Amino acid sequence: TFKPALINKETESSPGCSLISGSFSTDEEELADVLEPPDHLACPITMELMTDPVMASDGHTYEREYIQQVLSAPNARSPLTNEKFEND
Repeated sequence: TFKPALINKETESSPGCSLISGSFSTDEEELADVLEPPDHLACPITMELMTDPVMASDGHTYEREYIQQVLSAPNARSPLTNEKFEND
């Protein structure tokens, strides 16, 4: 069973955290950095976290739904390189 270590507020502290009234508080910006997914997990079309990523023939990864919309257009071009997609 996991038992968290207790920090004596008078003798020890943890970087980025401070003990206030028996609870930890963390800088909101530091917390946002930790919780923010890396940029490479965001679709370059929507800038949202990908849930169904696929790699297109341009070598880049996109959210399936949105790259399919791009590919359905005549003379489809890569959203990142503007190169014409190869016909498969």
